[in-house]
Amino acid sequence: MRTKSFNTPDVQAILSGQKTMFREVIKPQPTDYKYCGIVGSIYHFERRIMNNWLEYINAKPRFRQGDIIAVKESWGLNYFSSANFWHFKEGINVDKIDIVYKADDPTRDTEFLLDNCFKSPVTMPREAHRIFLEVVSVKVERLQDISRIGAINEIGKTFESTSNSTCYIANKIRYNNPVSAFQALHLDQWQRNEWVFVYEFRRVEKP
Repeated sequence: MRTKSFNTPDVQAILSGQKTMFREVIKPQPTDYKYCGIVGSIYHFERRIMNNWLEYINAKPRFRQGDIIAVKESWGLNYFSSANFWHFKEGINVDKIDIVYKADDPTRDTEFLLDNCFKSPVTMPREAHRIFLEVVSVKVERLQDISRIGAINEIGKTFESTSNSTCYIANKIRYNNPVSAFQALHLDQWQRNEWVFVYEFRRVEKP
């Protein structure tokens, strides 16, 4: 099973059902190339060079339609149960290990967590995975081609203002336009207008 790390706001948006998309930059980046189609699971880009020759870049997405992704998120272990941590890390079935997820309470006091902190999503062992996503579609586009609906599905988290208008939060700043909020989250890539893979997903039960 494939895995992907998400930050805490994204995990909260996935849990609430608001986030249903994510994007990944294509590498190597076909900066001056034109997208010309897909064969199988390979996306093809081309450009004309000297003497009218064509030069190609082929890009393969990390995930394909139908893939199940286990979400890696910031996590911790209650100190009183830390003696069981090594059994847990080795994948041994230990009853009632008290795993704590930052997305459930980002302001939680970490004093009683192992090492007094939440751990990076990268360190999350597979036994701690609780969120699973099924990829329902994959496509490519330029970052600046994102639609309003695409930006809403990507950002996920919204805020209802006192005037009953919906605001979109990026870097703790509220935006009325979801595309502006998305741009603020990806400023460098936005300026370069990079090619990205666009993944749409839905939550599923643990396989």
